[in-house]
Amino acid sequence: MRRRECLSGIALATLAGATHASTGRIDVAIVGAGLAGLEAALRLSEQGASVRVFEASERVGGRLRTISSGGLRFETGAVEFADSYARCQARIAALGLKLSTPGAPPSRELTLCIGDELIDAAAWPTAGANTLIEPWRMQLPPTLLGGLMQQHNLLTQSADWQLDQHNHLDVSLHAFLRDHGAPADVLALADVGANYNALHSTSALDALRRDAMRKDAGAAGGVKTLDGGSSQLPDAMARQLGDRVRLGAAVIAIEQRRRGCLIKLADGGRVNARAVIVAVPCSRTDAIGFVDVTGIDSVAALWRARPMTAITQVHLRPLAPFWQDDGLPATMWCDGALERVFAIRNANGDVERLIVWLNGQGAIRASRLGNELGTFVHLELARIRPASKGKVEVLHTVHWAQMPTIGGAYAEVTAGQAQAVKAALSELPGFAKRNPRLAFAGEHMVFDAPGIEAALSSGERAAVNIAGIL
Repeated sequence: MRRRECLSGIALATLAGATHASTGRIDVAIVGAGLAGLEAALRLSEQGASVRVFEASERVGGRLRTISSGGLRFETGAVEFADSYARCQARIAALGLKLSTPGAPPSRELTLCIGDELIDAAAWPTAGANTLIEPWRMQLPPTLLGGLMQQHNLLTQSADWQLDQHNHLDVSLHAFLRDHGAPADVLALADVGANYNALHSTSALDALRRDAMRKDAGAAGGVKTLDGGSSQLPDAMARQLGDRVRLGAAVIAIEQRRRGCLIKLADGGRVNARAVIVAVPCSRTDAIGFVDVTGIDSVAALWRARPMTAITQVHLRPLAPFWQDDGLPATMWCDGALERVFAIRNANGDVERLIVWLNGQGAIRASRLGNELGTFVHLELARIRPASKGKVEVLHTVHWAQMPTIGGAYAEVTAGQAQAVKAALSELPGFAKRNPRLAFAGEHMVFDAPGIEAALSSGERAAVNIAGIL
């Protein structure tokens, strides 16, 4: 283990051993040690506030997680840091971390597996398995959804989703695309590997908002990766906070009182704070009991109407370049159980890892296999691609939807619930006036920035609101 990794492990172990009860009264208790909670804690502590961060799991970082296995280091969560992420770039620079442009670009070569038939993507337009009609016949299955979204997105910018004139788009993404002429077979292929739980369940309005936001971010520059892995960011933030971060500390209730809040922990601990910031994912927020919080239901749609996208990954190491044996590209797209298999190249351009990536219902089905998932993937890959038999090994599996403190990858909006989410957003200022000692943060609380930047932005906003009453 390198010295930096060793020191990081020692520091985080020290945080985990923090005392079970805070002495006296603190200014702000922050629930959740993901990027949003850590950012809020840093900003408040920089202003002289006494803060404590309570994290239910045994690690910081939430949906950023760097893994080491089999001599390789890789990401199981967020990877890319866009040049347009101003807050993120500033925090990385302040912590002395460094970003680098990714090395070898991903190969555009692709193997399709349609009904167990292996097809080089270059041959797709004339393949017998391609039964699509024009104009979709010429498009590769993985590009169908993106093409449909781009063609039919009525939002010129992401903020347009709040305009009343677009309320009719709050139907399922499947219904929206169907009504714009997409046939059933095109939609079935478009649903495979889509970054939603299902086209039938996610709101078209929210999907179009996210699509417009991605285009806005893409137009502002490229993306980079964090030297040493994405976990370097939350780990460095936690080290700045020191023993003010407590791991393995699940908050089960927040009781608002006349002059502050009482925070109740699962281990029986009690903490008194002048204010609280709740910075946990949607699926975790309703696991917290809110006592004497005025109008909590008026803003609850911000998490209750937003299920987290289920994602399951299986990371594999190729023991031999089996793709050279069958003469097909290493990266695959399948209409079966494996959905997508990404070939990840190192700086020299060599494939060092494969990721089986499942979304939505495919991820949920895979999660039911539990510890047997790695074996299943190993056997299924050998079945549909015989050249791989005996030539891959499982490094790591991750079920984001099964993690009780996280619950998934992205915060969606359920079809038909976008209006409730917009109403909850409009209620936030009034809620804050009635409950000035309670604020919420997290990527799901921000609609004008994506991913990592949204998390940091929400932490900053919550810190500003709470600082005003300290």
